[in-house]
Amino acid sequence: MKRINLFLFATLILLSSNTFSQKNSTGIFFSLEEALGSPNQVRTLKLNSVNKFIESNSEIKLPKLKVLMLSGIEGIELQKLLIAIDRSRELEEIYLSGCELNYLPHEIGNFTNLKIIDVSDNNIRTLPYEIEYLTNLKRVDVSNNNLVNLSNKIINWSNLTDLNIANNDSLQQGKVFLTLSFLSSLQHLTIGGLTKLEPNVADLQNIEHLTITESNFVSLPKEAIRLKNLKKLTIVNSSATQLIYLFAENNIQTLYLNNTPFNGGIEQITSLKELKINNCSSLNLTDLLSQLGNNKSIRSLSITSCGVEEIPSNIINLKSLERLDLTRNSIKEIPNEITSLKNLKTLNLKNNVINPKEITAIQNSNEQLNVYWDFYDEFIEDKEPATVNVKKVIAQPIEGIDVPNQAFKITTEEEITLSFKSGTSLEIPKNAFVDANGNVIAGEVDITFREFIDPVDFLVSGIPMGYDSAGVSYNFSSAGQIEFRASQNGQEVFPNSNSLI
Repeated sequence: MKRINLFLFATLILLSSNTFSQKNSTGIFFSLEEALGSPNQVRTLKLNSVNKFIESNSEIKLPKLKVLMLSGIEGIELQKLLIAIDRSRELEEIYLSGCELNYLPHEIGNFTNLKIIDVSDNNIRTLPYEIEYLTNLKRVDVSNNNLVNLSNKIINWSNLTDLNIANNDSLQQGKVFLTLSFLSSLQHLTIGGLTKLEPNVADLQNIEHLTITESNFVSLPKEAIRLKNLKKLTIVNSSATQLIYLFAENNIQTLYLNNTPFNGGIEQITSLKELKINNCSSLNLTDLLSQLGNNKSIRSLSITSCGVEEIPSNIINLKSLERLDLTRNSIKEIPNEITSLKNLKTLNLKNNVINPKEITAIQNSNEQLNVYWDFYDEFIEDKEPATVNVKKVIAQPIEGIDVPNQAFKITTEEEITLSFKSGTSLEIPKNAFVDANGNVIAGEVDITFREFIDPVDFLVSGIPMGYDSAGVSYNFSSAGQIEFRASQNGQEVFPNSNSLI
C-alpha cells in the first residue's frame, strides 16, 4: 500500500511539474502585460487592445517576437505599438485583418525581416513608400480594401511568392499587372470582385497559380490568355465557363472550382491532372465524366458537397485515375465499374450512406485501394438491445488527474502554426474547418489540443493500451498520441478535406 501511495505521489509531482513547465510553452501570449512578464518566451502576440498599456510603456522589448496578430486596433494605436516594439526586429509575420485601418503606418518599414503581411478587410487607400524596404516578404494580403494603386516600390519585393489583391474596386488593372510582371518570384496571384479582365493579364508570365474570386464578368479578352508557367487555376464564386475557355490553352494541371457554376470547357484542358469541384449543386456528373473521357492524364478527381446521388458508369473511362474523393454527397451505392479502375489507390466516400458490404467488396477487388467511409446504424443487422454491461473504454484511474488540454482561439481567415515544447507543430491553413453540412467556417474557432507522449500520460488519461486477438492479450506500443478538437460557438466543426491541417 505504501508503494502505491508513493507512486501516486510521484505521479502527482510529475504531472504538476509538467503542467507548470508547459505554461505558455507555445510562446503565444494574449496581453502585453502577460508578455512583458516573460519577454524572452514571446513568439506570438495576439491583441485586441493596446492603447492604455502603450501610454505607460514607450519601449517594449520582445526580442524573440515572430508573429503579431491584432484585431480592433485603430491606426494611431498600431503606430504607437510599432514604435514601442521597434527593437523586435525578428518579427516575421503581422496580421491586421479587419482592424478598420485607413492607413498603414510608415513604421512598418522598420521591420525588414517581415515575411507575411495581412491587412485584408480594412479601408486602406495607399501603401506607404517604406514598403520598399520589406524585401523579405513572401506573402501579402491586401484584399478587401480601397486601394487605388500599388506603388512601383513593390518591385523590390524580390522574394514575394503569394499576393492577394482581390476586391479593391478602384485598382487600375493595366498598371497593376505591369508592375507585377517585374516580380520574378511571384507564383500565386489572387484577383477578384471584377466585372472585366484586362488583356494585359497576359503580362503575368511568371504566375504558376491564378485565383479568381467573386467576379461577375461582363467583359473578357477576346483572345486566349497564354501564361507559360500557369499550372493551377482556382475559380471561386464566379461564373467559370468563359474563364475556363480563356485559359484552356495553358499547361494547367490543377483546376479547382468552388461554389462556381459551369457548363463545359473542361474538355479543352488536355493537360489536366487534378480536378476539384466543391459546392456545385447544379453539377451533372455524367456530363462531366463525358468531358473528361478523352483525358488520359487525369489522376485525381474530387467532387465534394455537390449533392451527387450516384456514381455514373462512365467513370470507367478514367483509366489513369488514382484518387477519387466524393465526400459529403448523397451516394448510396458503388457501381461495379469502380473495380475496373486498376490504378485507383484512394477512394473517399465519407459522409455518404453506403452499405459496408459494398465497401468490403470493393476493397477485396483491389488490394492497393484505401477506402475511407462512415459506418451508419441502419446497416446493423442484429438490432436486439444489448444485455451485456459495456465497460467505458477510457476511464481515468486517478480522479482529478489528467493530461491538461491547451486551448487556443484562431481565426479561419489566417494561416497559423502552433508549436509545442515537445517539438510537435500544427500548421493550420486558411479555411481549415467546415460545419456538419460541409460549409466552410468563417470567423474564430476554439481549439483544444493535448499530447500523450510517455507512459505516465497514458496511465493518468486512462487510454487502454491492451487488446485481444483470438483470445490472446497483447499490449500496444505507442510513440505518442494526440487529441485535437475544434468548435465554434459550442458546436463541433470538422477538418476541411480541401485545406488539410
